[in-house]
Amino acid sequence: MLLLSPPLSSITLLLLLGLASGKSLQEVIAAPTLAINGIAHSMRAHWMRRANAALADLGSPCPFAAFGSVIVNHTAPGLGELVCIGANANSRTGNPTLHGEMAAISNCTAVLTDAAGPYKLTANEALDAFADLSLYTNAESCPMCASAIRWAGFREYIYGTSIETLVEQGWGQIRVSSLDIFRQSFDLPGQSRLIGGVLTNETDPYFLWQYNPDYPCPAGCSSGLQDSCTRPGEGDGLARLPSGAVPSVEHGATLQSQQQSVVGLAALVTSLSTRLAELEKTVKEQNEQPHPGSASTLSQTSPHVPAGLPGFESAQTHDAATNLLPSAAALHDSKAADSEAVSILEFLAWGRRKPAGQVAHAPDIPPRTGVREAEAAVDIGLFHTDSYASLLQTLLPNRQQIEHLLAYHEDCLLWYHGSFFPPVFRQQLDRFFNEHGGSIAHPEIDLQWIALLFSIMAGSMCCASRQQVTRWGFQDEEKASLSRQWHRAVITCLNAGDFMTKHQLVSCEAIATLTLAAHLLGRSNHHSVLLASAVRIAQSLGLHKLSDNAKGHSAERGRRVWCQLCTQDWFGIPFSETYSIHPLHASTAKPMNCHEHDMLEQPVSSPTRASFPRYMYEIARLMPQLQDGIATTNTLFTKYEQVLKYDMRMRALATTHRPLFLSNTPVDPEWPRWVPWARRCLAISSAHKIIMIHRQFFGQSFTNPSFTVTRRTSVAAAKTILKEHKQADDPGLPHFWIFDAFSVTACIILCFDLLYSSDDSERAEHRQLVEEAVYHLRHVDGSTIAACGVRLVTALLSEADKSSAPSREDSCKRKASETSSADGAKRQRRFDMASFVRRFYDDFGQTPASSSEPNTPADGELVPQTPNSLQTQNQTAGGSPDGDLTYTERLLKEAQGRKRPPTGALGDFLSPRGNFENVSSFENLLYLAHTFDI
Repeated sequence: MLLLSPPLSSITLLLLLGLASGKSLQEVIAAPTLAINGIAHSMRAHWMRRANAALADLGSPCPFAAFGSVIVNHTAPGLGELVCIGANANSRTGNPTLHGEMAAISNCTAVLTDAAGPYKLTANEALDAFADLSLYTNAESCPMCASAIRWAGFREYIYGTSIETLVEQGWGQIRVSSLDIFRQSFDLPGQSRLIGGVLTNETDPYFLWQYNPDYPCPAGCSSGLQDSCTRPGEGDGLARLPSGAVPSVEHGATLQSQQQSVVGLAALVTSLSTRLAELEKTVKEQNEQPHPGSASTLSQTSPHVPAGLPGFESAQTHDAATNLLPSAAALHDSKAADSEAVSILEFLAWGRRKPAGQVAHAPDIPPRTGVREAEAAVDIGLFHTDSYASLLQTLLPNRQQIEHLLAYHEDCLLWYHGSFFPPVFRQQLDRFFNEHGGSIAHPEIDLQWIALLFSIMAGSMCCASRQQVTRWGFQDEEKASLSRQWHRAVITCLNAGDFMTKHQLVSCEAIATLTLAAHLLGRSNHHSVLLASAVRIAQSLGLHKLSDNAKGHSAERGRRVWCQLCTQDWFGIPFSETYSIHPLHASTAKPMNCHEHDMLEQPVSSPTRASFPRYMYEIARLMPQLQDGIATTNTLFTKYEQVLKYDMRMRALATTHRPLFLSNTPVDPEWPRWVPWARRCLAISSAHKIIMIHRQFFGQSFTNPSFTVTRRTSVAAAKTILKEHKQADDPGLPHFWIFDAFSVTACIILCFDLLYSSDDSERAEHRQLVEEAVYHLRHVDGSTIAACGVRLVTALLSEADKSSAPSREDSCKRKASETSSADGAKRQRRFDMASFVRRFYDDFGQTPASSSEPNTPADGELVPQTPNSLQTQNQTAGGSPDGDLTYTERLLKEAQGRKRPPTGALGDFLSPRGNFENVSSFENLLYLAHTFDI
């Protein structure tokens, strides 16, 4: 007979139902520190994962009816003892009642009464033994199974996914909960406890793909034919059948063979489980020993964080045992079963790894636990040094200054991107200072949250005027220095927080918010990779499929950051000719147009911090549609039809469909101060998007009259951008990166027109606009976009001057080249891109000072300076002449050394695009203007 051991540790459980011999009924919602029967949640999670793994043990990791169960003896030491397992065997046996729980109970009876097995119980002893056993099942039992569990008199019945979830996903069910079954039981044997909703973020995905073809297959499976999920290499497997269909018997297995194999399989699993528990117990004891210096380093694993601190997700896993691997000593000291140690560890590696592609129900669900991929694949020992913690700490200003930077971002910048949620962040910031003393090295601090803090501060410092920065108490020269250092601190904290493995919403917020600073600081290429990473993290968190019914701060945080990631991804299409987020693969709605303090939906005409990002999202949605439209058509005519189609749609969005507060109506005094700024930003951005829609035909518009509309449209949009930028004279207006970037684009447009235009009055107007823009760009502080743009536009103006005032020899040559051809068409000049690039490099090939700044690795991370490193740097300062060149300058230098004919052949070198003839010149100038990583 199995005996009950003393209670173990305590931790949170979700739902408790106590039944005393069926005569008394109690419902208790557990307190955060309550343990049910002395069993910690980490152990519950361990055995619930084991119930999921039973599917693979008894057939396939991806069966259609993915109902798995395990029966455990918690009176045994350690994690407990696995007695038997079961999985739904309807299709294998033809027995419609053989659900996972019924199969497990049947298997247990065979194991307990097996004369050659470990227990050797009589029938009566086996019946009594169920009172000491716990049944875990990954989904709530149907009324038949719940009744069987209650009749058996199990000590505990623990389930994951609820019947209501199954019904919502299309599963056929008898809609009676286990709770109702237990309530109606009377005078049944034993005393049972019902615990529901355990580890649902890992059990739910096993039941979501069957009736939703867009949902990813479970871990270890891949999509097969007929919308099925199959084990890789198995072929089609079971199709996604209607609820009433019965799959055929797999592999020709019969009921007799199944029954004959039950005892042997259960005995094998029991042996493996016992050995696994021994290995994990040994390693757990070793890991519990203190490690010198661990409290003062930036450890990858943070101790448990109190549940009341939102956003500070603990890096510690719920189940410590799942993170343990046996040591060499444990393997050496094992008994005869040690020959299976490698198989056991391989089972751990496959069974414990976080399932790829699973979707959490809400962004505030803690990351699912699994094997620490970082320890297995990434050496982050670099971040375990005191120098990083101390260096990051030195970059933090005092709390009052941080409050100033945060308030400025909330009042003047957040309306532009909406990437973080102020009430939640302020609560986190208060806790950071009040309970953790503002110490980054505190073991309960999530470094990914620190990355968001630095990201917010970097955006404020970059966009604020020097006068504003001085009012915050910073010195004038600190603006540029701290902006760069805080940007690097974001990258350092993200990597130290292992953001690529430990997926959290806060890392997506940090990256999306960093966009403001990254472009101004010349880190656009680097930031594009970060944004792509954030998209993948957001998808793994389920932000792309948030339910419309999801409410509260967590859901709204997810919608806002997903909205911004989509916008950034789609607006980047002109520079990459591709996109990461397909609109058809995401169902998350736009954020609510609401204020954070009350979360009440406001009319579209009412400005909130979510209003501008919501509207820009609608504009951005046009870009992937245009990209697909051009890519799927075959002739220049039909491609140009797509351009004109989306030109009209863009104009409609920018005029008739824009919110009232963004139109030319009088500004309501009750509106936020940023409404006039939003109107100017919208005018500039909308004009730029018109240019981007026409960009692929802009080069041809100077030589092919069929595309004259593109030339006129692009020139008009460029003039709008420069005029709006010139009128942006509000001293409180933040300096957004689009002012510089889009002005450079507009200047390139007008410079091209200068190169080809023959209208002197128009040339004079355009030249004046460009010169005024260059003047403004020269006086922009701390913007690499502006600095690089001035160099490029100045070179283009020089090229235009040469074309408008040619020498006599050149004039004769041009007249000869412009003679009529046989077909009567007049040949026109072509911009010599190759020669221009060589001259550009000759004039501006010197390395800028900022690119040789010490201690600036390629990925922008902070590197602590040491006397030795400084000495080495000084010794190597005169080394390789290419060591300090930027990426673009290295490209230009290589282009200078190539002996190619001056026919624009550098187009394929500087840019992978160039879909159409003559497009490469304009495309490559845009590429030069926006490739300014230093």
